[in-house]
Parts: sequence; C-alpha cells; structure tokens
Amino acid sequence: MVKIKEAVKIATSMATIVGTVVTAAQPAKEALDERNEKRKDYVEIPTFYGKDFSVSLDKAQVMLEKIGLVSVSAEITKPSMKYKDEKKLVVIKTIPHAKKKVAPGSTVTISYLTESVIKESQKLFDEQEKQKHIKEQNRLEKSAKSKEKRAESFSTIHEKFSNTTKTISNKTKVISSKILKKYKITKN
Repeated sequence: MVKIKEAVKIATSMATIVGTVVTAAQPAKEALDERNEKRKDYVEIPTFYGKDFSVSLDKAQVMLEKIGLVSVSAEITKPSMKYKDEKKLVVIKTIPHAKKKVAPGSTVTISYLTESVIKESQKLFDEQEKQKHIKEQNRLEKSAKSKEKRAESFSTIHEKFSNTTKTISNKTKVISSKILKKYKITKN
C-alpha cells in the first residue's frame, strides 16, 4: 500500500514540474514566433563580388535601393597586395556580408577601391616580388660559391692524389731498380 502512495506522490510532483516548465516556456515560444514573423519580411543581401566577377559601386547602390535597403559607400584607403588586380569603383566587400538576411531599411556598407589604392597595392606586390627575386639570386649565388669551393677542394684533393701517385710511382721505380740490381748481383 505504501508503494502506491509513493508512486502517486511522484506522479503528482512530475505533473507539477511539467506544468511549470510548459508555463515558463510559453513566453519564449511567443518571442520566437514573433521574431520569426518579423524575419519573414527580411531581404537577402545580394552578392556583388566573387572570384570571377564584381559589380560597380553605382549598380550595387541601385540594386540595394530596389530591395529596400540603404547603402553607404566606404572607400578602402589602405593598400594590400590582394587588391592589385581589382578594378576601380567596384564592390569588393559588404557589411553585412552577401547572402545575409536583414530587415528592410537596414544599412549596408559597400566597400570599394580607388585607382590610387590599386596602384599602391600593385607597388606592394612588385616590391615583394623584387625581394623574392633578390632572395633567390642570393641563394643561387651562395649555392654557386659553395659548388665552386667544393670544386676547388676536389681539384686540390685530385692534385694531391696525383702528386702522391707520382711519388709512389717514382719510389716504386727506385725500389724496383734497387731490387733488380741486388737480384742481378746475387744472381751472378
């Protein structure tokens, strides 16, 4: 009998807990539903730039206006090697980024490059390439000097070997001659 009473108490406690959780979750569900309702009107920011294409600043501004967004243009003033091949007055970045959904009337910052920044970016790239070339030239010169030293060492070793061989050959002749003389003398 005691076990049934305990089971009823546990079931009642669990039902109370479940009811409390459901009641507490209701405002969160309503807030989520409200947020989703607002988001159904959100618009996606178009892609204005990519590996093989880009859109002009003017065209991007018109496109954003047509879908109900406000554009603000921002000139990129700091050169970077990654900008060396870009075109002037084309979109290279947006904030928020492309494909992000935002509320109508939101502001999108469109970043673009000027010709002077592109030229400075090319200069940075050229300087880096020049430094790479100088470094490679230095490496090749060092390698050539190293090969030259090895060749000189080889030449010196070869010369010493040749001299040693000649000396041994001469000494062998002298010794052979002495042995032959001695052999002739003892033979008679």
